[in-house]
Amino acid sequence: MPARSTSPAPWLTGFLRSNWQELRKAESTWRKSQIDSDLHSYLSLLSKFSLEVTAAKSSFYREKLETSESNPHAVLQLIKSSNPTTCPLDPIPSALFQSISKDLLPFITFLINKSLSSGEVPSTFKTTRVFPILKKPTLDSSDANKYRLVSLLSFLSKILEHAVCHQLSLFLTQNQLQDPNQSGFKPAHSTETALIRVT
Repeated sequence: MPARSTSPAPWLTGFLRSNWQELRKAESTWRKSQIDSDLHSYLSLLSKFSLEVTAAKSSFYREKLETSESNPHAVLQLIKSSNPTTCPLDPIPSALFQSISKDLLPFITFLINKSLSSGEVPSTFKTTRVFPILKKPTLDSSDANKYRLVSLLSFLSKILEHAVCHQLSLFLTQNQLQDPNQSGFKPAHSTETALIRVT
C-alpha cells in the first residue's frame, strides 16, 4: 500500500491489505491490456473487496460498542445531570424519575447497553409529540408560515441519546478520528475558534 502520513484504519487487517494489493495488480493489468476479461476480473475483485471492507468495519465497531458498555455509575450521572423536562409521553414526571432512578438503575443500564450492542432503538423511543410554536411572539398567530415545529421526546429516550453521544465522542477522541479544525459540537469551541483557525 502507498505510504500514509496518518495512522492506518484500525479495521484494516492483514487479510484486507493482501486483497488490496491483489486488487491493485488486477487494476494495473487491465489498464495496460484494456482487455474485457481483465476488466471483468478487476471489477469482480473490486466488488468483493468492497464487501470485505464493509464487513470488517461493521465487525470492528460492533466489537468496540460491546466492549465499552455504559456502566451504572455513568448512566446515573447522565440521568442526574439531565434537565428534567417532562414530555406528555413520559409515564411519570422526569423529576420523579430522577429521584427513583437509583432503584431502576440496573434495568435502565441494561436497556441502554442492549440498544448499543444491537444497534437498535426501542420503538417507543422513536415516538415524538410535535407542537407548533410561533417563531416570534409578535408574529401573526393566524399565519401557519410563522410557526416552527418542535418535537418532544420522552425523558428516557434523551438519556439513551446522551449515552450514545458520550460513547461516540469518547471513541472519536481516543482514536484521533475527529478533524482538528472542527469547532461545531465540541466543548470550548465555537464560531470564534473556527475563525481564529482560518485567519
